[in-house]
Amino acid sequence: MDKETATQFLEGFDPTNEALLKKASTHYFRGQALSVLGRHKEAIVCYDTALKLEPEEKTFNLKSLSLFALKKYKDAFVCI
Repeated sequence: MDKETATQFLEGFDPTNEALLKKASTHYFRGQALSVLGRHKEAIVCYDTALKLEPEEKTFNLKSLSLFALKKYKDAFVCI
């Protein structure tokens, strides 16, 4: 995902759509968009929500990249 796509995704995100908020993929892609834009702390919150709904390896991987970007190396290693 590039920065333009990430920005468009976040601009189109509807936080009042309860059906979407129940899907892990919504939080996964929102986290990915935030991460691309360098908003790693917010991305981690999204990844954590996605992981609570549906623990998947790809989500752990992206969360670890955001933690690494924040220089939280020990936490990043645990996610891998």
